Amino acid sequence: CMAMVPTFKNLQINVDQFEERCTIAQIPRTAMPEFASRFPETSKPSFVFYKEGKEVHCVEGLKAPEILRFINENMPPLEMEE
Repeated sequence: CMAMVPTFKNLQINVDQFEERCTIAQIPRTAMPEFASRFPETSKPSFVFYKEGKEVHCVEGLKAPEILRFINENMPPLEMEE
């Protein structure tokens, strides 16, 4: 969803080591058969979150506060150097 791009860019800039701790990818629903059947063709985006290869959360629609809250609450902690 292009409307979320500035928000995700802001996270990349303002969250320490964001790109090492979180991956954001845009995948067309038709790229994966399971997504094509699960998500109907609509203008409403779906945000699917995975952790260790398993789906852990899905947000349907542009709900930036919920999306940001989930990312912040589930992002791995910073690894401290000893």
